[in-house]
Amino acid sequence: MTSEDLALFVSYSGEMKEINDELYTLRRRRVPIIALTGSIESYLAGMSTRTIVIPHLEGTTDEKVATFYSQFAFDYILNVIYALIYNGQQDSVQ
Repeated sequence: MTSEDLALFVSYSGEMKEINDELYTLRRRRVPIIALTGSIESYLAGMSTRTIVIPHLEGTTDEKVATFYSQFAFDYILNVIYALIYNGQQDSVQ
């Protein structure tokens, strides 16, 4: 990847030790990184160019709803991002 690309990472905790080397490489190459996470203070958020944070509620709500909430929040944000990209592509075609 180059600085002309964009990396998008989705992680509720933002702690993904298995990709720390990749994050460092992307930063070194000046690749913009967007993190979608539930933890603004995570390693992923710290390494990202921009961070989209959902409220961290999994430990404070009914466990039956907690996973549904975070999956719904991520799904919604990803759909909005897709719609913005799709709309931008349509505008460039016309």
